[in-house]
Amino acid sequence: MKKWFNIFLFAGAVVAYATACKKDESRAVLGAQNASKISTSVTSALVLDSFKASTTVASFNWTEVKYGYSAAVTYSLEFGLASDNFANPTTVEIGNDIFTKGFTHAQLDTILYQTTGLAANVASQVQVRVRADVNKGGSASGSSTVEPVYSDTLVLTVTPYAIVIKYPTIYAPGAYQGWSPPTAHVLNSVKSDNNYEGYINFPAGSLEFKITPDSSWAVSYGVLNGALSTSGSAANLSVPSAGYYRVAANMSTAVWSVTKTTWGLTGTATSGGTTTDTQMTFDAATETWSVVTNLVAGSFKFRANSDGTKSANLFGLQGTRLSNGGIPIQITTAGSYTVKLNLSAGAGYYTYSVQKN
Repeated sequence: MKKWFNIFLFAGAVVAYATACKKDESRAVLGAQNASKISTSVTSALVLDSFKASTTVASFNWTEVKYGYSAAVTYSLEFGLASDNFANPTTVEIGNDIFTKGFTHAQLDTILYQTTGLAANVASQVQVRVRADVNKGGSASGSSTVEPVYSDTLVLTVTPYAIVIKYPTIYAPGAYQGWSPPTAHVLNSVKSDNNYEGYINFPAGSLEFKITPDSSWAVSYGVLNGALSTSGSAANLSVPSAGYYRVAANMSTAVWSVTKTTWGLTGTATSGGTTTDTQMTFDAATETWSVVTNLVAGSFKFRANSDGTKSANLFGLQGTRLSNGGIPIQITTAGSYTVKLNLSAGAGYYTYSVQKN
């Protein structure tokens, strides 16, 4: 009897194991069963008009993405330059199980001119697609372990108008400039998502700073247990040694970072190609990086620390403005050039110049 009992027990275990394996296999292949299809009300080239700022100019619609179970799907629209194929898209989160979104002239202009970087008063091609994320928790800050699903891509021709861009700004007063918030370097949030960035030169002996939400000492952030804090016990923020630093802060998560940088040129227009950077020299008086060098027909980007593995270390063009990633700057005629880079005004206001000598 004991023998038969053991046989039945073994058989039951095998069945249970097989059933569990089957369930695990089902879970392993669980994913989107289809991609979304996007459509738009736009039937011709768009010319955005500031006098019609509050009038709806474009609507986008898309089909549902199904996962084979009752999933909370968060839909977003991604806008990008047709020239960079969504390398650095502007993402507008729409929400859970919503399948349409309209934009006014002003809203679309903000997305395309201010954030995406289209040139004002110039017809440019824009790509638009839908991104679907499952189980994000219904918020932009949520995350999912399931790969996003993208729709097909629409290509629109849009002419934006110029607006005075004022990005969300915080200040970084410190010993480097006399601890004065009104004259401190700023960190800007180009996508208005509470991620701020800017560059500061810290001379020897002047390595400490704080962050203030405005140009006063009414509220200031130091560091406590590694995080940004307004506590009276918080110490000053600091960099480890003198140099030119990328300073970044997320005011939602209280995470901050500093990265020491040197800058150069990389690309087919340079003597070192994409392997060896043409190094630039920093002028502390003008806060400008510059180099006089021979360039050939081709293109280049600005690269920090000879490291292109991080998008923050590469600056190319997004429309007419410098941006992380971006497309290369074109050189059409070989010769001697003076190339300059200035990052002192904060993200969104980085500038460069290329002048043939």
